[in-house]
Amino acid sequence: MKTRRGRRAGRILESLRSGCDGDERLFDFLLREFREEIEKNSLSFAELNTSEEELKKLLVKNRKLSAYKWLNVLRRPPCLIIALGEIRRLTKESGFQLADIGSSEEELQRKEKILGPG
Repeated sequence: MKTRRGRRAGRILESLRSGCDGDERLFDFLLREFREEIEKNSLSFAELNTSEEELKKLLVKNRKLSAYKWLNVLRRPPCLIIALGEIRRLTKESGFQLADIGSSEEELQRKEKILGPG
């Protein structure tokens, strides 16, 4: 974005596009900031070369990266029960499949059996 009023929004969008290293809180904060910048400066998505659809895809990308990180925690002993919950939450909230992060329901169930009753 070359106009002065859209520079900050453009920088925020680039951070969103980077995936924020799977940090959900940072992503959510930046998404709110981005929307506020657009509204405050009367910008359109087209002016920033983006769309609502891209923002939705970026959200899913961020959540996949976060779930992938939790999956790596889950795969390393000692297994953390919280990782199972986080992976399930992220897939449910964002609508992607476990296969998208290189896992399966069977893998999660095996981990739950190893952990035993909670």
